Amino acid sequence: MSYIDGLKESPDCSFYYKTEKESYSLELAVRYSEKLGEFIRNNKKALDAIKSIIFLENLEQFKDKNSASKLYRAIKATFGESSLKLISCYFD
Repeated sequence: MSYIDGLKESPDCSFYYKTEKESYSLELAVRYSEKLGEFIRNNKKALDAIKSIIFLENLEQFKDKNSASKLYRAIKATFGESSLKLISCYFD
């Protein structure tokens, strides 16, 4: 659940790039691109997993959430902690 509860974050660009367009090396630029792609892919999977168990009527109000952790926090704020315990049963 690291993508859902926000423990896994997007890779820090400053480790790989001196400035916005100038990387420390070509290898680091490639590594950053790979890590960013992996993060985006896994975040999308987690986001889709959460959306797949939400009722369609409720899904409309969360359509602007584009990350799993933002959607999770919005659901938690809307429905409370007790509803999330029920949702977590589907992940186990």
